[in-house]
Amino acid sequence: MAAKPSENTDKKVYPVKPSSDLAAITNHKIKVTGLDTDYIMGTGFTTGDGTIPTVISIQPSDGTTDVPPTTSISVTFSEAMDTSSITDNFSDTVCSGSIQLSSNDFSTCIQMNGIPSSDDNLTYTVQPASNLSLATIYKIKVSSVAEDAVGGNTIGSDYIFSSGFTTYDPGFTISSISGSTTEAGTATFSVNLNSEPTADVTIGVSSDDITEGTATPSSLIFSSSDWNTIQTVSVIGMDDSLVDGNRNYLIVLASASSNDSGYNTLDPTDVTVVNINDDYERVPDTGQTTCYDNRAVIACPSSGLFYGQDASYSINAPSYTDNGDESVSDNVTGLMWQKEDNNTLYQWNDSITYCQNSSLAGYVDWRLPDVKELGRIVYSGTTHPSISSVFINTKSSRYWSSTESSGNEDYTWALDFTAGWSVTYDKLSNNYVRCVRGDSRLKGFVDNENGTITDSISGLIWQKREADGAKNWQESITYCNNYVLAGYDDWRLPNVTELESIIDYTMLYPSVDTLYFPDITYLSYWSSTTLFGQINSAKTVYFPSGNIYYGMKSDSFYVKCVRNEQ
Repeated sequence: MAAKPSENTDKKVYPVKPSSDLAAITNHKIKVTGLDTDYIMGTGFTTGDGTIPTVISIQPSDGTTDVPPTTSISVTFSEAMDTSSITDNFSDTVCSGSIQLSSNDFSTCIQMNGIPSSDDNLTYTVQPASNLSLATIYKIKVSSVAEDAVGGNTIGSDYIFSSGFTTYDPGFTISSISGSTTEAGTATFSVNLNSEPTADVTIGVSSDDITEGTATPSSLIFSSSDWNTIQTVSVIGMDDSLVDGNRNYLIVLASASSNDSGYNTLDPTDVTVVNINDDYERVPDTGQTTCYDNRAVIACPSSGLFYGQDASYSINAPSYTDNGDESVSDNVTGLMWQKEDNNTLYQWNDSITYCQNSSLAGYVDWRLPDVKELGRIVYSGTTHPSISSVFINTKSSRYWSSTESSGNEDYTWALDFTAGWSVTYDKLSNNYVRCVRGDSRLKGFVDNENGTITDSISGLIWQKREADGAKNWQESITYCNNYVLAGYDDWRLPNVTELESIIDYTMLYPSVDTLYFPDITYLSYWSSTTLFGQINSAKTVYFPSGNIYYGMKSDSFYVKCVRNEQ
């Protein structure tokens, strides 16, 4: 003992204090001697547990990120706890019990699936009643009501996360495509997960148009061990013989399949790819094979003045096949034409119906041609009519096109085969009809960022900016012959069919796309094609509206040079 017993005033009570603390959780007996008979406690007393329990660890730990929404909550104490004091709110969202979970600083709490369980009374685990919200911060509180199993000691004060843990934000990182695919060319992009999944994640990969491109592999699989490994998708452009321009298609990334509820059905963004066309719709030559100066027929020069006019080049010479069934195939454009009109005049609406109802040569997909298609069969080597003799009995008159005027809904373009010029006419007027079948052309300009524009349909390359000032016909030919741009010196003045090819008849003032030709002049532009039968004139295209007409070669008009893609 620390000292002898002290004497109480009534000499009945004698306190005494042990010299050191008694052992915890130990049974002690007291013996009193010196009496007639020694007094010994029968049962004795047991010292209590004076140690205050503490929280050793919690999982998920404070500050953890990318926690799965299916996580359970585990709390480990420093000593065995009284299980009856380890409770939660398994019946509602009221913050109660010794283990609480909240995403709003305990204004409300996450309902649990049942009471906490433990195998050793040290670590208690509880499961939320439903998956936690994604990309959300949660805090855990262990309240002071939790007490140890022996001494009844509580943890003293609430234990609360300072930062909380964050559930993961499932998602995908998809890189940009490395470039466009050319036909038979390859491009790539990459995919990876934004957070670690709890189960494998599978994403199907496919193309929405296998005629333009395919993708490999056909699926991507991410496991929890390689979820942050970047996986690459290769896209292969498909080569075809179609003149279809540059075509967009999608590499479709299917909704994810996974036992991880955060990733399952999550839909990654599809990737847009452009397949660059390498097949061109050839613009037929005008058929003009004779050279001219401003007044007379001349021998075609190999250089110098008047070299570079229409007849100086034979590019995609007109070629037709008489199919022997009242139809004619254009071997340059691939279109099939009605060989001979039916010698009947129609108003515009009736002309459309006539072609739609035609079953010529056993085909039922005849249609009214657009004005550019009609211009492709103009033959500038003759006049009255300006068309190949394979098209028998063609009138030196106007033929309807399907191209409506963009300036007046009551008017539509027609082509006059007297000399091959185009004008709009009232839809109620009467003109002839020649039907066509085959694919319509598309528009596909590409800015090469070097002062040139490529027409991806025809393959022609155009001067983007305007020449300096208006010029007469001979000056225009010479200007293009001597022109150097983007490292090329083989520029020339376009023939009338080529010049018309950049016209967009859906536009007006000007009738060209100013996104690609930004400083176009609202006047006529020279072609290299002489007006047959009128040697002192050459054909022009009027860019405000798209009319094909002509001007005296001594007149001054504007110039836009062209070259063939190599």
